[in-house]
Amino acid sequence: MGVIFCIVAVIGIVGFFISINSTKAKTSGKVDPQAKERYDRAWDSFNAHSHVEAAASSSQLYWEYPIVGMKYRKLSHQELESFYCGTLKHDKKNKHDDLAIGVFNENGRCVGYIPVPENEEIYEAMQEAGVDEVDVIGSIEKNYDCGYMSWVGRVYIKKEVLNLPES
Repeated sequence: MGVIFCIVAVIGIVGFFISINSTKAKTSGKVDPQAKERYDRAWDSFNAHSHVEAAASSSQLYWEYPIVGMKYRKLSHQELESFYCGTLKHDKKNKHDDLAIGVFNENGRCVGYIPVPENEEIYEAMQEAGVDEVDVIGSIEKNYDCGYMSWVGRVYIKKEVLNLPES
């Protein structure tokens, strides 16, 4: 009898947290019109010089990579959430990783990093292409999991810019 009570209690608690998470996601889903406009302009400018047919899917045009370490950057929520375009650069001053690839916003502030081992392939591709920085578009958003807030970010690199291995 006690086991059944525990199972019912756990299911109730999980359901409660899911409903809270759902409510937070709905309330945080409001789109700032200025932010959407900046994002749309970034995509338009990123695609303006594309020589690939417009009918091709985005997965065929771009490499997609996660961004990590946003919580350590000491940036405001506004600075993180307003990231829509920027650059990737080798962060030579990073004392934790010799091959660190920083993700920098349009104001030149580091918002996060490409994780290991993906940073190594980007570093090698940048060396091979002879470039110090690569333009990217992307986003950083709040994520609520069981009531805890974290940051989730992605960047997109045009495939024609870097020769990276297929995953």
